[in-house]
Amino acid sequence: MSRSTLRTGIIVLGLITALVHLVVLNLGFILGRGQPQILFALNGLGYLALLIALFGQISFLANQKTAVHVAFIASRL
Repeated sequence: MSRSTLRTGIIVLGLITALVHLVVLNLGFILGRGQPQILFALNGLGYLALLIALFGQISFLANQKTAVHVAFIASRL
């Protein structure tokens, strides 16, 4: 598996996970049939933040890629 394929897979799966947390799990609230799932929404925002931290060109994270990788892996547990 090439590095670009792995990178694309991480981005696609991370975005899907974030969208599931932000939209699908809050669908009951949107339709007026339930309570807002704040923790699920925050989890979705967390996945988006981790994707930005991992693939964005953020100067203060340039030397912390290992920590970002560990955070991304730990979020899946």
